[in-house]
Amino acid sequence: MKIPALILKQLYTFGSLENIPGGVRFAIKNRLSDATLLRLRGVRINGEDVAIERITFHLGEGREVRASEVNPDSPVAFPLRQVVHIKAENAKLDNGTHEITISFEAKPFGYLSFTVKDTIAEVKHNRVTVPQDNANNYPPGVVT
Repeated sequence: MKIPALILKQLYTFGSLENIPGGVRFAIKNRLSDATLLRLRGVRINGEDVAIERITFHLGEGREVRASEVNPDSPVAFPLRQVVHIKAENAKLDNGTHEITISFEAKPFGYLSFTVKDTIAEVKHNRVTVPQDNANNYPPGVVT
């Protein structure tokens, strides 16, 4: 089954790429239809292959599966709206844009592959502050 690349890219959750202890993580979400993941063919980050043995699928509710354990005899259900966090045990990525290629086999779609670009941004802390008027901050009515 041929699925256009523009539609396949919608599987990727943009903005999900982040550095975590021991590697990087990003997410995909099934936005097509119920499927079964039969095999991960490969993940490339910035043109470099990540060994299948160094990839883990986090399926929610504490369920984790090593990508090397997924095969047609031991598939993983990937129903519609399912989010899978993919952890790649590799070096930390610098801030900026990175290219990710994911190749896999899924039933009923067959072999699928797509490439996306996502960004790791510098962490910005949103501070909640109390509004104040520096010119008129001391009258008794300020504190209620």
